[in-house]
Amino acid sequence: MEWDKQQDSVNTSMEEMLKDDLNKKYQTLDTKLDGLTKTLIISVIFHDIADTYPTDADICCRYSLTNGVTVSHGDRIALYRVGWSSVQEHIAFELVPMTDATELQVLIKASSLPKDGDEFYQLCYVTINDMVCGASVPFQFRQLQENELCAVEEQDSVMVVRSRTAFTEEKLRQAFVANELLQDEKGNLEEKVKMWDSKYSKIAAELQAILERLSNLETEKKTVEKKLEDNMCFVHQVEQLQQDLLVSDEEKSQIVSKLNKAEQHIQVLTATVDTLSADKERMAQLLRNKTQNESGCAVKISQYGAQVDSLTHMLEALTQSKELVAQELAVARAANCEVRLTFMSHLFIDFMFHNAKQRVQEENKILQEEAASAKKISEEREKQINELQTEKEYLLSELVQAASKRIKEIKIMTEVYEGRLEELVDKVTLVKKDLCMVKAEADKRTKEAMDATEMNKCLTQQLLEAQNKISEQEHSIAELTCEKERLAADLWKIVDSRSKLIRHNEHLADHLVDLENESCPLKLQPQELSAELEEKTHFCKDFTDLEHRIANLEIAKEEVTADVNVQLERINAIAERLSELDTEEEKLHCEQQGVAAICDQQGNALIETVNELTSLEERLRKDYLMEGDAELHNNSEADNLKAAVNELAVYMESCRMRISEINQRRKEITEEKSVLMQQQSHALERKNEYKREEQIYHELTALQEREREIVYEWGGPLTALQTQLDHSLAAEEKLPLMGQEKAEPQQEFEETSSLQEQQCGSLNATEMNVWQRKEQQLKLRLQMAAIEYRKLYAEKQKLEKRLAKLHHRLNEKKAKSSSSEESQASGCVVRGQPATEEQAVESDSSSTNDSFASSFAAIILGIPP
Repeated sequence: MEWDKQQDSVNTSMEEMLKDDLNKKYQTLDTKLDGLTKTLIISVIFHDIADTYPTDADICCRYSLTNGVTVSHGDRIALYRVGWSSVQEHIAFELVPMTDATELQVLIKASSLPKDGDEFYQLCYVTINDMVCGASVPFQFRQLQENELCAVEEQDSVMVVRSRTAFTEEKLRQAFVANELLQDEKGNLEEKVKMWDSKYSKIAAELQAILERLSNLETEKKTVEKKLEDNMCFVHQVEQLQQDLLVSDEEKSQIVSKLNKAEQHIQVLTATVDTLSADKERMAQLLRNKTQNESGCAVKISQYGAQVDSLTHMLEALTQSKELVAQELAVARAANCEVRLTFMSHLFIDFMFHNAKQRVQEENKILQEEAASAKKISEEREKQINELQTEKEYLLSELVQAASKRIKEIKIMTEVYEGRLEELVDKVTLVKKDLCMVKAEADKRTKEAMDATEMNKCLTQQLLEAQNKISEQEHSIAELTCEKERLAADLWKIVDSRSKLIRHNEHLADHLVDLENESCPLKLQPQELSAELEEKTHFCKDFTDLEHRIANLEIAKEEVTADVNVQLERINAIAERLSELDTEEEKLHCEQQGVAAICDQQGNALIETVNELTSLEERLRKDYLMEGDAELHNNSEADNLKAAVNELAVYMESCRMRISEINQRRKEITEEKSVLMQQQSHALERKNEYKREEQIYHELTALQEREREIVYEWGGPLTALQTQLDHSLAAEEKLPLMGQEKAEPQQEFEETSSLQEQQCGSLNATEMNVWQRKEQQLKLRLQMAAIEYRKLYAEKQKLEKRLAKLHHRLNEKKAKSSSSEESQASGCVVRGQPATEEQAVESDSSSTNDSFASSFAAIILGIPP
């Protein structure tokens, strides 16, 4: 027994020791688990948990992550009944969204919620490893009362009974989600706008770089042309010096030939004096014999006597001239040395000019090579510009397409959300009037709805601003493309003009060669060459002026076409707006019919309830002797009927208000449609006027082309004949000068000079006959050209009169449109947007008409606009 007692005591002591050890271990484990659970439960915090939730409303669970909790695929928010023991006992759950944000929310559907209102529940954040990282405050679900219920019509035309608070919360939640989507879209649009801004800045920088390159190339081209002109001037100077050398050589040879001829003349004159004395005696005898037969012999005798006297005087003069010639020979011999020295100096100058000419030719070759390289560089630059232009057009097309698509989607979304918000506002007002118990909550919800509408308005304003920015960018990009196209056109024009000038210079060079071949004995003097150079410069100036005028006219034409396109776009916009107003009017009409039908139904129901109420009142009057619960029951029924009557009356008033609003909106739509129709008629009238002006412009261009063809047909031969006449006149002026120079040393030989003059006279007579015939032909051609020019001038005056009439009509229409604008100013100010559109259309049309009229006046008068 004692052994048993000892053994029991030992066992008890051992059990106590084991228990103590186990308790210590359990305590340590409990402390560790408490710490882990605290850290885990505190790591996820739930916000805005209400005390009670309705059973038919979705629960929006908002929570935040702390202590570095990372969301993994499979984490969930679960609903548990308070007192749960395992993680698998959840009633409902929703998976957590996979994002990097810390503030999150999950929506638990009402269909998965419990309907028991006595139990307490809580929400827990459970990881994929079944670890609880957070728990919410306990809450309950409450059953709905009859006053809180309302009938809601779903999309499938099914009536569902729900609580008003759940319905309003769902609508506000949808509005909130829509607002968030709009803000996300706004952020995406802003990013896209920034991206397009950066692309636009890059393209603008590239364009500026290309323009700078073009300007550098133009400056290089100008410097090369200046160098070429300087070289040509230097070459002309060298040629003039060579001609001066030739002239000095010719003068030297002429002086030597004059000296030889003078010696020969002296010898001949001494021999002719003897012969003339013998001839005198013979002629005297002949005159005596022929006095009877010829009456005019006396004159000849007197002439011969005068000749004899003159010859005697000439003998005396020749004796004197012989002495003078002897003196001149001595002077010429002295001057011969000087001539030789000048000849040597001229030879040295020729050698220097030959070297300079070679240098100039080498420099010309270098400049030509540089010009060829500059051409290649310009061609490469033009290719780059074309490639950039194609890329730019592609980017612009993509931008316009994306912007148009996005703007359409945003318009559709905004219209949908605005309609939904209007429906929410109407329903919230009805809830205000119907429910007094939920007045405070309804006020809060309406305020939130108003804030949402304000946010939507702000978003719409921001979207409009973004659209305006995009339109401004598109306009600036279009202007840049126009400038780029103008620069490219100017480059092509410069290249064409340069090629034309080169061809013209080649033609002039060939013409000069032909003239030199035709007029070999009569070489051109330096003054004539300078005159031709001046004509060339004048022709170049006229050509550049014509190019500038053509460029200005093309710019004016482009502006007019742009204005016409703007008017067409305005017409299309007005048509689209009219179609939108028609659809809106149809919707309002359908809504009005529906509201009227509902109003009629509710009116019938109101009449029935009023009849029931009157019957109850009569019944109460009859049963006034009855007491107790029956009276109370009848009173409660009467109160219910009165409340129903009041609700129906309020609903009828709201329906009537809606019908009046629809009627007012329809009146506004009709007024706006009338204004738009007027704008459309004005725009169509302007379009027809543009077409008429284009027809007149085409007629003018045809007449101008006809005038140019006439000038082109008759200008060439006229100028050629004029140049031939000038050359012939110059030849006629030179021939008597040459005759005078020859007659000075040969005055003594009258017979030889008379023969030469007769020959020259015969040649000049034949040439003059030919030139007279050509002059007659020229006069006839000029008369024909003058007749045609008068016809063209008469047609031009007719067109000017027609244009003046059109301009007067345009001014009258402007005055009428301004008076109509002033009369419609009050109605347009009330309507807002249509008035501004009409003013914009009319201002644009007036500006386009003014620009078109000014451009036509400039085309007619030949003045650049």
